[in-house]
Amino acid sequence: MQLLIFQINAMTSFPEHEGIYCHHSRPVPMVETMGVIQRVFRRGTHYSYTLDDGTGTIQCVIWIPEEHRMLYSTNAIKGLEMYNIGQVVRVQGIPGTYLRRMQLTVLPGKISPCHDPNDETVFRLRVLHQERTAYTQESVLPDIIFKEAERATASPATKETLLQTLREWLNLREGKTFSYFDIEGDEGNSSAASALLKQRFPSLHPVHEEAEKMKLITECLLILEDENSIEEIREGEVMTFRVLKGAYRKRRRRRSIDGQEKSEWLHKVIVLDDDDDD
Repeated sequence: MQLLIFQINAMTSFPEHEGIYCHHSRPVPMVETMGVIQRVFRRGTHYSYTLDDGTGTIQCVIWIPEEHRMLYSTNAIKGLEMYNIGQVVRVQGIPGTYLRRMQLTVLPGKISPCHDPNDETVFRLRVLHQERTAYTQESVLPDIIFKEAERATASPATKETLLQTLREWLNLREGKTFSYFDIEGDEGNSSAASALLKQRFPSLHPVHEEAEKMKLITECLLILEDENSIEEIREGEVMTFRVLKGAYRKRRRRRSIDGQEKSEWLHKVIVLDDDDDD
């Protein structure tokens, strides 16, 4: 982000995120500025320049790599040339604080001299234009950022989650007959299967999503058949399912080992039909 020095000095930090500074509530990972060198200082480990652009001053620090610290002069090394008082330079650095004052940490090669006397004027005009048209405008993040954040914070989907969703759906249809398409067509069942697919196969192509979703739901139906929760009914080429009467009763609340209350479905003795002699 291109800023004048007084804007850099006015940046604020996020209280909950130390080391992250913002300008108009926008996080600023890197700053670019220009100014005249007022002071040059070298210690064994780093260079220090004090820049002045007419709006304020700021200290810029360049850390010398360990293998070059014993050299008397680093002018022959690209990116570590020293500049003199009075030169106009362009600097790109990471904002930070030292002794409660803002400073820029400049990586080697991120400082360069300006030979055109108009460069500083053009830079100021560009900063003022961006301040009006971009920096002060409300930033809108793409929807995908929120979707990814929601997916990252959501509890991981498992097959047990899908089974629980199907059990909820079946409990409302006790004794009724339904087809596979009734199960898949339900929004809740479809969403639970899609969540499990994204958990297992994050890069799955949409073309294959329906086929994989069908496999997942079929696997769960087989498990429910083994639990005697549903039965399969075939009439010619048509296959339907029926929720067995009494397959579920109301939830009970139980306390787990960690002390938290959990709910579960209790299976009862299966009765196929009230009129069945078997």
